[in-house]
Amino acid sequence: MRILWARVYLTLCALLLSSSPVHAQLPIGTSFRLGGSFMNLNTVDAAGDQRLTGFGFEGNATLTYKRFALGLGYLEGSLSPTGNGLDRDIVEGEALISTRATSWLRIGLGPHIRSLIIPEGTERWLFWELLIQAHTSLGFPRLMSVLEIRQVLSANIDVDDGFDGARGVVGSLRWDVSSLPIWVGLGYRIDRSNLGSGTRTEVMEHFVISVGVGRGTR
Repeated sequence: MRILWARVYLTLCALLLSSSPVHAQLPIGTSFRLGGSFMNLNTVDAAGDQRLTGFGFEGNATLTYKRFALGLGYLEGSLSPTGNGLDRDIVEGEALISTRATSWLRIGLGPHIRSLIIPEGTERWLFWELLIQAHTSLGFPRLMSVLEIRQVLSANIDVDDGFDGARGVVGSLRWDVSSLPIWVGLGYRIDRSNLGSGTRTEVMEHFVISVGVGRGTR
């Protein structure tokens, strides 16, 4: 499955680099990103502290038109407990619509879905997130930093614990390799969810190395 997704994104990237002159004249930007992610999921509840770690593949596609952007993200991987417990497969997806408020600030909104899969069944999380994203040049040639704050406005989770709230922070560095529309990136994301009136906490971390290609947007 991961090889198939990689081939799909690489094909899209190749089409992007060979885009027609007609497309270049339109106020449309497109970008694609592929990355490898080290994941750490830590759960603290009445039963104790459980930690799962693993690796995943992720991809992202962004389409912009003037001030507006549509971002689609996908991740899949597997998590293994550091102690007793069951291995889990993880699948995440998101679709965010955003607008450029200033030259360095974007504001967006959209759903973020997470599924944790074990032989006995699937635990599904659906978040509606508010996104605030700021980016700035660091003064070095072609180096940019990006900071995102995500606040969950509502959630639907098929677990017995009641949902109390969630938020996340994403930080990344992006370096344009050359005058070509290609960049490499390092990123870190942390999401914290509180459930059961404070009796359960879920913390999800991603450490990402990625390569991107695109025109007109980052």
